[in-house]
Amino acid sequence: MGSWYETGYSVISKEEERQASSQMPNTFWVSVGSSKPIIFIDDDPFSIYEHTIRLNNERFYRPVTCIRGMYPDDPICCVELGARDAALVGYTTIVDCSEKKDPKYGYELQLFQGKLRTLKKLQLKKNTKGSLVNMKWTVSRTDTKSPRCGDDFEWVQDVKSMEKLFSQVTYRGKRLAEIFDQANKGGPEAIAKVKKIFQVTLDANGKIMPAIPAFNYLEILKPQEPNAVRVLLKARAKEEDKSAIATGLPGTTDDLPF
Repeated sequence: MGSWYETGYSVISKEEERQASSQMPNTFWVSVGSSKPIIFIDDDPFSIYEHTIRLNNERFYRPVTCIRGMYPDDPICCVELGARDAALVGYTTIVDCSEKKDPKYGYELQLFQGKLRTLKKLQLKKNTKGSLVNMKWTVSRTDTKSPRCGDDFEWVQDVKSMEKLFSQVTYRGKRLAEIFDQANKGGPEAIAKVKKIFQVTLDANGKIMPAIPAFNYLEILKPQEPNAVRVLLKARAKEEDKSAIATGLPGTTDDLPF
């Protein structure tokens, strides 16, 4: 039988780990009528079916990975929301190069969340260019009916040095290089935590190599257990308005210094 309390200070590290594991990467978005520059880190979408819900205490909608594929005997999300509510979404990893109010969030590694129409457009761009990776693209959102990730993609330039870009990339307000350096100094346990978030490459000594990784989609997008989804669905707002959109500062299309 479990316990509802713990004693001692070890609970601090456990809670910090729990909070860190519950933090999803920021998802890229563009405000209506604006543009942002991005760099694709990968261009083979990790595709899943997901629902979208809004909780009572939250302003915006959040994605919930559909659990039907993993729990076919208890697909509570499809039962509660309807199977048709689940949409195909392809995820890639990008660097958001737009200007930020707080510089520590500059060149942030983010999830790019594209639905079917967006994926078709990206496929056409990839077929034309041969790849989307290591290139700067300007992403624009033309109107309120356009997806929040944008609906127009224009190639700007190839990135001259991904090594120099790595030194500038951040994740949730911290330089990626610092995150990797701290993990390497912390040893196998610390490295294992980083591997839950990123698809990092290790050198012969088991240390994380200094390269911009894609996110570990298998870990961060994995379906929750049915009971956890039940709890989440109970907290959703009764009347959902899926026209809610995020707003923010327009991006910049200045040349990259890399």
